[in-house]
Amino acid sequence: MTNEKIHTEFINKIVSEFDADDNVNYKYSTGKSTKQIIKDIRDAVLFIKREKENNKFDEEWGSSVALNALALVAILIFVFATGKKSDSEFIEALRLPAYIISIMLSTMWIGISIEKTLIFNQIWRFKTAKIILSLSFTGLVVYCTAEASAIINDIFSIDPSFFPFTRSFLIAYLFFKKISILVYLLAFVGILCLINVILCLKAKWGGNSDIDFPFGALVYIFFICIFSYFALGWVGSNFNDEVLNRKVYSLAHQLDFNKKNPCSNLKEDKVSVIFLGPNQDKVLVDFNKEETFTASGFLEGIYWYTYDNNKLKILQCLH
Repeated sequence: MTNEKIHTEFINKIVSEFDADDNVNYKYSTGKSTKQIIKDIRDAVLFIKREKENNKFDEEWGSSVALNALALVAILIFVFATGKKSDSEFIEALRLPAYIISIMLSTMWIGISIEKTLIFNQIWRFKTAKIILSLSFTGLVVYCTAEASAIINDIFSIDPSFFPFTRSFLIAYLFFKKISILVYLLAFVGILCLINVILCLKAKWGGNSDIDFPFGALVYIFFICIFSYFALGWVGSNFNDEVLNRKVYSLAHQLDFNKKNPCSNLKEDKVSVIFLGPNQDKVLVDFNKEETFTASGFLEGIYWYTYDNNKLKILQCLH
């Protein structure tokens, strides 16, 4: 921007000199004088400059409108999800999905806002930062995979690879649990935003009306409160170590266990099985009484369902 200003001033100076000079001895074959050509160059430079500024403004304006729309939708959905209880069962059934969606949109807004900051853009320019962050996330995924496998093995006492879908969901949960410690960093930024809001209100109270109110900072504080409660409160109370194994067991029944099987020795029993080995000649059979699975029952509240490991047996599958 500084170089463009210098070049523009330089061209303007030359043009002013030609404007003051009535010498028209220098002519091109096109009939234009030298000073007219330089004026055209100046006009072209200023036009290009204005075009760049307009394009940048349009891009920033569009991004701001999209971000504000995202914030508005997230807030409205959150208000619906946490509003007063309704007599309609249909509306009540929508509250939990709406709450999860509002958390997702809030997290998206926070991430985009951080990505737009100058400090993030400056750090992200360097390959070192990208490599270190990629290695850190890769190492964390590997660690979560090992921990998820250990949890599944502790429940079913067989190779966790027989539970691919359950393990995938469990890895995602453990990964989120590990990185949720970043909430404290986000909360620190939220405190800085709160200080900014207080200083702005103080300045306006003192008669300074030229300062724009930081609505973005206020929205950031609101979303940080929502996300912090979800990451540290809601998830911690509904997926703590006391109930995690029971929920993993229930999830495995929905995702990996087979309710039907061709084993002739199990026809009389209504049981779910996991086929073991390449020939599927052995099965893990669960003789526990199956529960009624609901999304709200799985996600919300303390999960009281219990199971007996002694009723998990490996049997031959006779055809």
